[in-house]
Amino acid sequence: MQRSFNTRAVILQKRPIGENDVSITLYCQSLGKIQAIAKGARKIASHWSGHLEPLNLCKIQLYKSTTWFTITQCQIEQNFNNIYKSVETLTCAMLILEIFQKSTCDLEHSMELFDLIWETFHRLNLSYPAFLALERFKLQLLKLNGALPNVATCAFCRQRWNALSNIWLDPNGHLSCDKCRETDNVRAGNSLALNLRPCNRISFEIIKLICYLLGKNQPKNIKIHISSSQKQQLQLITHTFLQHFINREIIGEKIHAKMAGG
Repeated sequence: MQRSFNTRAVILQKRPIGENDVSITLYCQSLGKIQAIAKGARKIASHWSGHLEPLNLCKIQLYKSTTWFTITQCQIEQNFNNIYKSVETLTCAMLILEIFQKSTCDLEHSMELFDLIWETFHRLNLSYPAFLALERFKLQLLKLNGALPNVATCAFCRQRWNALSNIWLDPNGHLSCDKCRETDNVRAGNSLALNLRPCNRISFEIIKLICYLLGKNQPKNIKIHISSSQKQQLQLITHTFLQHFINREIIGEKIHAKMAGG
């Protein structure tokens, strides 16, 4: 049985345990998400100082006992210092960490997920717009986990959206056209005149933006002008899809909304 591992890892979280040790949550390139102990990391003269901080991309050496992983060596590969220069960017990064942790399981291994979390922080570090980086991360995360519906068509009749389409998002995360929205309300026993199931209007421009953010080979630094109402629509879509996937409260969303004045 292999006991020693060398891997690249993104630091997701750290918390103190005992008098001198630290528990670290890592997402490793070769092992997936794990919990590991860094012994003596809280000592003033510790050689771990500054290395095992959230957001850091590190080269890690681990030893696995019968009960846990222990970090034996750690070298920073990239610390994404520019993220800390902006409150907005740092808040987005912390929210990304929370979403990523709550959507992954221990020892779940995916190279695509490792690349996603690393690439997202890399984009933020290169001044990629924080709002778009966050929403792109949510969409890509849902796509990789098979939890993203086909946003290019009506969820019921599969008609493709165009500039003339009336697009509605219901609380169940369905995007529907006018006809299918009415049919769904009849099926649910709602009066079309008095008690339509609450839905939110989504513009065709937001659908196009989502498809763009889901694409590959995007430039690391882009300029997209998006209005406040369009931001709200995009956030509503990703929040609705994400809640159905994770089914857990995301505390950082409240903080992020307050920072954004929402």
